[in-house]
Amino acid sequence: MKIFEKKILINEQVQIFNQTFIQLYIYLSNYRAQLILCFQEKINNSFSPQRYQQERILLKKLLKTQQIILKNIFKSILELKFIEINSLIRNQISSINFYFK
Repeated sequence: MKIFEKKILINEQVQIFNQTFIQLYIYLSNYRAQLILCFQEKINNSFSPQRYQQERILLKKLLKTQQIILKNIFKSILELKFIEINSLIRNQISSINFYFK
């Protein structure tokens, strides 16, 4: 394969990756907003001050975890570690699904 062909192939891969990344970022941003709304509703419907505190603490932990995962995703993207990115995304989704079961 000629160097020019390799450059075209790499550019195509970068374009696909950029599109995927943008979709992922939008998904995670929307998910974060939905998570906050869900917890706000749970907190507002909580009559017990103790339960209210528990929900707030859990929300803070989940948002902090998501922030760390997003940071790791960005770091992996910069280092082009696609396998690690997929693993981080799966971990994020499974932790979220676990809470809502």
